[in-house]
Amino acid sequence: MPVYKQIEGNHRAIIGEFEFDLAPQDVWRALTDPEEIANWFSLRARVEGKVNGEIQFDWKPLFDFEWIDRITIWEPDKRLAFAPRPETVAKEGLDYLCEFVITTGKGKTKLTMVHSGFSTDAKWDDEFDSYFGGWNYELFSLSHYLTHHFGKQRRLIWTALNYAEHGITNPYKHLADSTGLFAEKSLRSFKVGDTFRFPLNESEIIQGKVVQLEPDGHDQFAGVIESLNQGLFRIGAGQRFFFAWLALYDMDEQRAVRIEKLFHERFAAALAQPA
Repeated sequence: MPVYKQIEGNHRAIIGEFEFDLAPQDVWRALTDPEEIANWFSLRARVEGKVNGEIQFDWKPLFDFEWIDRITIWEPDKRLAFAPRPETVAKEGLDYLCEFVITTGKGKTKLTMVHSGFSTDAKWDDEFDSYFGGWNYELFSLSHYLTHHFGKQRRLIWTALNYAEHGITNPYKHLADSTGLFAEKSLRSFKVGDTFRFPLNESEIIQGKVVQLEPDGHDQFAGVIESLNQGLFRIGAGQRFFFAWLALYDMDEQRAVRIEKLFHERFAAALAQPA
């Protein structure tokens, strides 16, 4: 499987493996060019392209989270690695290495990601599971982007809420058990490979295939939107926030604006329904 867990001794890692019909320098650009990163990962990025430079991923205002690490390996078109800054290790006690390796063979470019250094101690379970859930989707997003949309700008249509600010304990469960969000069935009744239909109104229906459904117990749904040029649809939840988004490529501006309005209205109405 493309993303999996590995345990060796007292440490565990997250590993992702993918192949592409692209040149190594194109895969490298997707990992290190801030404009390219924004097409599959965070909303913004900052990369100081050198050893000991900083790499920063920023998701605000989608949700209040940014990730800043120190680059430990910088070998263009071959290897990138980053690890927490010393002040982060001192404050949070989390010390890992996230490494991307690009190789070639048999006419393909292979990308391997290894995010290692997580202790097997139970107190780190939530942290490890959070990273695994995130990479499970984000590496799929990277693979999908490089396979179908490389070089095209992503338009992200999103809605999000903080539990504490909105007084909703578990909006993902609220929506997953509801029969009013998707046409004809609840989110939780889907299986990977199923066709989903998400009506925004009578004429605008988001339709595609389910590619992830609560992987490893995580509150997460993801689908490829066949009706919107192979875009992506994601619904998920973290420890403090809930979010849903559409990642669209080559979208007519007027239609995108209309979809954005309908998308916000659809989720607001669904969350307002009694559990």
